[in-house]
Amino acid sequence: MKFEERMFKFLTQLAVVAAIPDIGKIIERANQEMPPAWPLPKHVCAAVGGGEKEAIEASIAIACCQISIILIDDLLDEDPRGEHHRIGVGSAANYASAFQTAGIEVVLNSNMSEKTKLLAIHIINSMMRDTAAGQEIDIQNPDNEEAYWQMVRAKSSPYFGAAFAVGALFGGASPELAYQMKKLGELHGEIVQIGDDLEDTMESPAGPDWGNGRYTLPILFASIVEHPERQLFLEIRKSVETVADLEAAQDILIRCGAVGYCLDQILWRYEQAKQMWSEFELDDRSPVEAIFLESVTPVWNLLGGLGEALPEDFRPNYGDVTLDAPVTAG
Repeated sequence: MKFEERMFKFLTQLAVVAAIPDIGKIIERANQEMPPAWPLPKHVCAAVGGGEKEAIEASIAIACCQISIILIDDLLDEDPRGEHHRIGVGSAANYASAFQTAGIEVVLNSNMSEKTKLLAIHIINSMMRDTAAGQEIDIQNPDNEEAYWQMVRAKSSPYFGAAFAVGALFGGASPELAYQMKKLGELHGEIVQIGDDLEDTMESPAGPDWGNGRYTLPILFASIVEHPERQLFLEIRKSVETVADLEAAQDILIRCGAVGYCLDQILWRYEQAKQMWSEFELDDRSPVEAIFLESVTPVWNLLGGLGEALPEDFRPNYGDVTLDAPVTAG
């Protein structure tokens, strides 16, 4: 039986499914196209020497948390693709609470020591708290650089940090190594968020961020950085109704350096991550390397699509550069 199939079987046997049978339908829909974040604990567990049983349990605990987060996120964003359109707003909110309990249940029923269980629960609870705080910032639609990065580190980083840490704990890692993996996971979360922003902004047809006035990182850059086409961009952004409007706005994002800035931010974090995991005492680094390569490969492809050559040793010498001036790709 494949790992994904074993995960799905485990999910359907959770106590929360017996208590609220309709929750099983959400699990079935998620299983049809497994979210890429679900197997993260599996890879981390393998990296620290854990077995498949532990990897499945860790992945289930984190998957339950992510389902809860997405149910709430879709409600807050009024996402037209959200589950609340199928099951109703009330049930979506209720199921979100139920899935939080399911994640804790998996930890409590594991074979980890009581001390390790307590640490894992603390990590999960802290993640849910911090994510809620990040959601609150996101609701306010951050319109400046400081608020944007605050939102990313509160909304996106905690989940991935917890996924890495819980995977490590289930795999038998020490609390010290689990903490190191948590910091690495938080960095991965920043990469994922920036990548999602880039993809959502550059996709066609226009994503919801163009119509609801929200600031993805590329849109924020083009809106607040001084560049020759800033006013034109702001005018186009007010009403992106046609394909021509979208293409015109996206072309400005490329020319003004917004896309290049996002690419640089992702690749700089990738270099940081490589330095971090090279110093960890891991049984096998390849699963961790695979996680990050999966995240940055689309970035490399996008960079190539823009006609930019990626240096063999891409090491930008800055971190969270300010948006005072454009940073171009390449």
